Formats: sequence, structure tokens, C-alpha cells
Amino acid sequence: MPEGINNIQESLEQITQSLNAMHLSQLTAYAYGLPPLFFCSQYYELDDESIIEQCKQRLVKLISSDETTVLQISKLLADKEYFDAEEARLRVAPTPSE
Repeated sequence: MPEGINNIQESLEQITQSLNAMHLSQLTAYAYGLPPLFFCSQYYELDDESIIEQCKQRLVKLISSDETTVLQISKLLADKEYFDAEEARLRVAPTPSE
């Protein structure tokens, strides 16, 4: 893996290590300019580890293609409002069939 990608991954890991899957999904959506629950709904049925891995891959891709920076991701993390994990899951859960 190129050295630049490793540096991006290490930087992202530092700022996202304490985030749960739903929080990271919302951060990823904000980074892409999407509604905050977009990726939460896309990844709803996946386990948390898979969600985290997919979101980190998406963020690395954005940064490595110069569409955003680690600093901008960090700023999104501080500036935006986030649903807690339970609320995010409830908001994207499929509605029961009647």
C-alpha cells in the first residue's frame, strides 16, 4: 500500500477511534455532502465492524482523491450534530409490515 494511504489511514484512525458504527456512518455521509443518516440506512443490516470498515474505506478514498482532507473531516466531527447510535438505528429501521 502506498505510504500516503497509510498516513491517511493512521490520521483517520486517530480521529475516529472512539466513534461507534452509526456515528462514523453519519460522519461519512457529511463528508460526502449527503443527509446524515444516508449511510446508516445503507448499512443498517451489517454488523458494526463491517460498517466501520466500509466507512473508513470511503473516507480514505475521499481524502486520497483530494476531495476532502483529514482536517475537514475533523472539523465535520466537531461542527455537525449527530444522532446517538440507538436513535440513528431507530430512524432508519424498516417499518413493520401491517
